[in-house]
Amino acid sequence: GSGSVVQIRACDTSVNNQRWEFNDNNDNEIENPNSSQCMQYNSESLGTSIITQTCDGGGDQEFDQVNPDDDDDEYKPIKLRSNTSRCLGVDSTSTGTQVEVVGCSTSDSNRLWYLDSNRRLRLKANTNRCMTRDSSTSSSTNYIRIESCTSGSDDDQEWRYNDNLDYEFESQTSGSSTLCMQYSSTNAGTSIVARTCDGGSDQEFDYDDTENPSTDGKVIFPNNGDDCLKCIGVNTVSDGSFLRWIDCDTSDDNLVRWVDYPDTTSGGSFWCIVEDISNDDLCVVPDANAPTTGTRLKLVSENSVTNSQSLLWFYNDAGNSVTDDITHWSSESLCVGVADNGVDVVMLACTDTDPRQSWRIVDYDDKEDVCDELDDPDAPGRDPSATSPGSLIYVNTEDDCYDCITITGCTQNNYNCATARLAIANCFTADDFSYLKYWTEVPSPSGTQWCSRDSNFCIQYSTSAPSNLELITTSGGQNRLWYTAAVGSGGSLEIQPEISADLCIASDGSAPLVEECTKNTDNPKQWAITSFNEWTQTCDPLGRDPGSIPGMFIHVDTDSDCGWCIGVDTTANPPAIAMAPCIDSNDNYETSFKENMVPSESNRWCLESDSSICIKYDTAVSGDLTVVTYTGNQNELWYFESQEITPLLRADRCVVWDSSRNLYMDTCSNVPLENREWKIINANAYSCDTLGVSSFSGAGGLGRGMGGAVMSVMVLSALAFAVVA
Repeated sequence: GSGSVVQIRACDTSVNNQRWEFNDNNDNEIENPNSSQCMQYNSESLGTSIITQTCDGGGDQEFDQVNPDDDDDEYKPIKLRSNTSRCLGVDSTSTGTQVEVVGCSTSDSNRLWYLDSNRRLRLKANTNRCMTRDSSTSSSTNYIRIESCTSGSDDDQEWRYNDNLDYEFESQTSGSSTLCMQYSSTNAGTSIVARTCDGGSDQEFDYDDTENPSTDGKVIFPNNGDDCLKCIGVNTVSDGSFLRWIDCDTSDDNLVRWVDYPDTTSGGSFWCIVEDISNDDLCVVPDANAPTTGTRLKLVSENSVTNSQSLLWFYNDAGNSVTDDITHWSSESLCVGVADNGVDVVMLACTDTDPRQSWRIVDYDDKEDVCDELDDPDAPGRDPSATSPGSLIYVNTEDDCYDCITITGCTQNNYNCATARLAIANCFTADDFSYLKYWTEVPSPSGTQWCSRDSNFCIQYSTSAPSNLELITTSGGQNRLWYTAAVGSGGSLEIQPEISADLCIASDGSAPLVEECTKNTDNPKQWAITSFNEWTQTCDPLGRDPGSIPGMFIHVDTDSDCGWCIGVDTTANPPAIAMAPCIDSNDNYETSFKENMVPSESNRWCLESDSSICIKYDTAVSGDLTVVTYTGNQNELWYFESQEITPLLRADRCVVWDSSRNLYMDTCSNVPLENREWKIINANAYSCDTLGVSSFSGAGGLGRGMGGAVMSVMVLSALAFAVVA
């Protein structure tokens, strides 16, 4: 009955007074179900007896069930980041007590908190007291108080810390808006309220949350298995940096992690990089007030933006791989996508047929698992970063080992187009996104289909086709089987159709064709079929190295643009200096400079082909750069220090490039590092892993670091392009 003292006795299951229920009504009471009596204490003093009284919901009937192994170290101060001598605390453990700014003290349990696995912020002085907001409305009177902790779903008591790497304590409301703890002053006694999260310093706190570590930001990658190893990122975290489609596994993961990101909020959301500069977030905007198709995206200082709407992005999370697009406030008809060069992140006309307009946004730590789930080897499309599976089929004669059989005629977004055709292309210089040169099924001694890695096409022998070769997507038939037969030395093969061993695949220099094996023509019929790595080691030892280039390259020192060099058009009158693909036999630019005549310690800067043609600093011309016949004047001498090229006469002026790949002089401090840093390297040691930015025709794929020293030739592939002397 009421007032009875609770005692310890031998357990007896037949005695009703030994039956107890804890927290049965989410009230933290210990209740006897038969008498409706609750345990109660009349004082917190040691030795106070526990008695039973009618359950009334009072604080003296509330208890907290704790793990005896719990460590007091779980309870930590919550400090104001703007004044780390100030913390959050209460002056009483009574329900309804407001949380205030107080002086920090690790010995005062009224100032120590624990964020448990249910997202409750518990007070050490009374572990059944949790921080609770008054309402779901942002208001200067929406106070944070301590109330009895609940165990079920309770938006008012659920808090997340640093989820967006912003040091905020966030609380999600039932209406999907987010409120953050905020203080109006660092003075002791200032009440803590819940206001709309705005990233302000008055919403930032330091709390060592080892129980619930924060996420590491979000990554954004295409919603398909072929492309999900590449993320939206930047080369450098700086104001003005353009967004790129780069490898997710970059050495600096800050380049691909986003603290704010496009979401499904109806009002839009900011899209900002993890790193910040003096608490000024760097956020994404189009590089035009009125973006159009092809407009690039870049980082800008949030504080520099006068129209906050330009920072708003929307994510249409449709839950499929087609229409999970990202749009900007300015237009619903333009979607974030990857440019044709395979690198730049741009605005494009929205379409359901472009897999690189459908994006997945996930926690950084989950990206690999999600990508594995998306990866389907039978799915359409191609993986531009893959070097295997797939083989090259190339001419293998004493004079030629770099003419490959390829498929061309289609755009990057549809490699199964009706205009696809076979072509002979240079394995070394062909644009990988225009010429598909990898084959997963290849001719063999026992007869095999001959099928593309990157499209659904296979090759069929057909007398109705002009070259007796036809691209088809249907299966079956002996005309689809191809055989190889060893011929001559050096591992050369003849490739023959099933229908006749007297017919062979030949090359007329522009396309493969079928002709009699014994026919005496200039069309080579000797082939080799190897992997990419085997090809790079086979071509050079036979004395047919297509990549031996004298001199020095001066190229952009970023992964996404390292295919671009400083070059001189010697056919122009007068000769012109400009950005050019480092290696392109189809343009007029010479990109190789004489080894001992490149910017260094007050050195002249002259062409490999003609050391009298040199670069001059000249303020009388546009861009301050011109090409002249060397005279020995001081304005023809150059320094190279900290990867910057500066003229002898002006150490504060740098050779720079912009997003349109214009080359000119500018004040060094005015230009982002990525646009003024260069790499000067021996042409035969040049390497680049850019995907989509051609060193050959303006849109091809390059690669860096394939094989290191064993790579003695310069090779273009979907992933790898390397030259080692």
